[in-house]
Amino acid sequence: MRAFIAATIPNRTLQEILVVQAQLKERLPQLRIEPANKIHITLHFLGEIGEDDAYQLWAEFESAFNQEGFHFSELAVTGIQFFPAKNTPRGIWLSCEDSGTIVSVANLIISISERYGVQREPRAFRPHITLGRFTRGGVDKSAFNLDLQKLFGVGKFVVNSFYPEGIVLYRSILKKTGSEYTQIYKISLESRSGSNG
Repeated sequence: MRAFIAATIPNRTLQEILVVQAQLKERLPQLRIEPANKIHITLHFLGEIGEDDAYQLWAEFESAFNQEGFHFSELAVTGIQFFPAKNTPRGIWLSCEDSGTIVSVANLIISISERYGVQREPRAFRPHITLGRFTRGGVDKSAFNLDLQKLFGVGKFVVNSFYPEGIVLYRSILKKTGSEYTQIYKISLESRSGSNG
């Protein structure tokens, strides 16, 4: 199956993100907005992996996660930008950061995944929330001239700091209408955030 592991986002934050997406769509009509039910923070893309391996990987991760006793701090939205680069944009995301916990969790997943044949990404993990993607060949060149920080930067919209809601293993099924995600396993973070202790 095609799978990935992600941190989920609370509904209050999701509603704030929907407002930002609507503002972007007004300026960039060619931007294909990410549906609300697909908004998350990808921790690691596993690609094609056998169901047995996915189960074993998750069990190993969950055990290590509990042993480490991770305690999540708030994630702050620190910026908005084109990715992978402004002059060759494939989409737009919100960059996020916390005290370092989410990076440590992602690195734990990456380390365990390598034992199951999942390749490490060439770039270091940077937490982000994808807002939308440009269709292939559908980028309006005027997008290159947009200063996203000036138009939509921190202070120009409201996406408050938030605690991730959970960590989920998703199955991703590719269809003509786009990918569909199904939750396979979940760790709730309700008792592991600063808002509860």
